[in-house]
Amino acid sequence: AILAQALAQTRAAVAACDKLWYANIFYQDLMWWTLMRPGFTQGIEIRYLLMSGALGLAVLASLGGGKSSLFRRLRRFLGWRHQHRIVGIHVFPVKSMAGLELSSAVLCSHGFAHDRRFAVVDRSSGQVLTQRERARMRLITPSLIDGHLVLQDGERPENGSVRVPLMDSGEGELVKMWAKPSQEWGTCEPLCADCGNEVARWLTQALDGQEAGEELKYRLVRMAGQGGKCYEEKPKKLRKAGAEAVWADCYGEHDNLVFQDGSPMLIASLASLSELNRRLQKESKPPVNVSRFRANLIVDGNEPFEEDWWSRMTLQGSDLGSGVALKLAKPCHRCIVTTKTQVIVGEGEHGETRPTNTSLEPLTTLKKFRLQRGGKDERFKTAPCFAVNVSFVSPPDATWRKVQIGDTLTVDSWASQSALEATY
Repeated sequence: AILAQALAQTRAAVAACDKLWYANIFYQDLMWWTLMRPGFTQGIEIRYLLMSGALGLAVLASLGGGKSSLFRRLRRFLGWRHQHRIVGIHVFPVKSMAGLELSSAVLCSHGFAHDRRFAVVDRSSGQVLTQRERARMRLITPSLIDGHLVLQDGERPENGSVRVPLMDSGEGELVKMWAKPSQEWGTCEPLCADCGNEVARWLTQALDGQEAGEELKYRLVRMAGQGGKCYEEKPKKLRKAGAEAVWADCYGEHDNLVFQDGSPMLIASLASLSELNRRLQKESKPPVNVSRFRANLIVDGNEPFEEDWWSRMTLQGSDLGSGVALKLAKPCHRCIVTTKTQVIVGEGEHGETRPTNTSLEPLTTLKKFRLQRGGKDERFKTAPCFAVNVSFVSPPDATWRKVQIGDTLTVDSWASQSALEATY
């Protein structure tokens, strides 16, 4: 009882000091090894000795040792859990358009509700368009108002706005479409509901400007469910990595996708962003905002690119019940879109305000230290990685749970090798 009281008092003192955050981690975890494992130690003297050693390691960690490769390896080797705070939630209602910053968002079996449920397709070919084909897409801003998706041209407000229902009424024409890069989607041609001529006319004018003719070149489509019903009402595995897709082995049999390229959710770390910006500034180049990477969840992070070693994680918060279990799927390979200023609108008006960078940064800098050399596809060997794709361990358990700013992402287990070194 005396030992337990001393442990509780020491933990409280350590946790109360922000500068000893690492000390809190190391002290608690080493105490668990010392006191909670049957037969691990015998005798009060040995336990006091180990407690003293644990506190010593904790103090070293708080003075900077926690960021050394030795402590990182020790933490992974012992399987220590690690918590990150969620500091940003972003959803992108239309694939490749501007995003929304939210204080909370509801989970569905395919990721966040309203995230990438819509896409713009080329009418003549049926191909899904992105900023790679139409850079102006990033300037079209969405709003979610009274059950409708409202689109506005952030650069040309005189174009007005257009709205479509968020949910599928079942009245729209069902069309098939396809997407690039095919290495992400395989040969998948999902069934989609066309959103009508009014929004098609508005999109054609917004994307082509004065060059727009009478032809309605671009259509807005919504991912349909089984039989054309709304995806949330009756989801079907219309978007699932097939055996022919490069990353098929990264996902489980229950994973559902809508118009995401790689996974139900993308997570970025501010610690990794800080390291990238440190390297950019070292070469007298301007820093970039996390909005460049179009992630769904932003975590505060601890050490740069620690996420390469994640294996299993848990989202925890007041509206998440016992937690939502996640698993690392793969690193996110970045394309030319990251070189363009991205727009995230909402409660925080998150994003960069300076003109779009005409250089190839941050891709050029990322290629110097974030290339994945192995893998099945040669095309990915020139695409650097930033942020990680994750999927649900059990999608039904995640459905209708709410994630909020301030919730935590706990790393429950670590991979045996970095995702950057893995060959998928």
